[in-house]
Amino acid sequence: MRDIQKLTDTAVAGLGVQSRDGVTWKVRTRAELYNGRHWKNPDGSYNSPDYVVESTGNLLVRGGASLIWECLKGSGSTASTAAKKYFNATAALGVGNSTAAATNIQLALQGGSQSLKALTGGFPTHTTGSTAATVADIVYKSTWSLTEGNFAWQEWGVFNKATTANRRMLNRKVQALLTKTSAASATLTVTLSLA
Repeated sequence: MRDIQKLTDTAVAGLGVQSRDGVTWKVRTRAELYNGRHWKNPDGSYNSPDYVVESTGNLLVRGGASLIWECLKGSGSTASTAAKKYFNATAALGVGNSTAAATNIQLALQGGSQSLKALTGGFPTHTTGSTAATVADIVYKSTWSLTEGNFAWQEWGVFNKATTANRRMLNRKVQALLTKTSAASATLTVTLSLA
């Protein structure tokens, strides 16, 4: 009979210091509603939102997890517009009005009303390095104008493309964020973190 050993997730690093092999997918979300126009103040900052909702958590879907590994192993095109990348030229945040539970095999938002918006200029943001707490984060943000996304935002997701061709959803969250009308603009900011 063979001797079977159970492998554990604990390893010894350096001089008897233990480390765990436990990485956690964390997500923070902030939805902001601006009644009237979303304008810049003279100092370059934006006016304060009239309504804010913040939440944590969501579900990394299998298709999104697959793209993370494909990017890490260098699969696909190296072009900056490759469909396998979640960056400013192609990525989008999407909102919808479905309350259907999130499952890890979903490929898209579930609502009959949906709106995907390309990222706001300068996003995603990421601090490069190895010591700051924020190096484990990447932040995505999109802005909806008065005429866009006018329905109850009950779900959201991060997508590699705003267009339908080769679109892949990274994650999905079901949560009542806000109800947007043509009297308001809105932003959605999503911070993904591995820690």
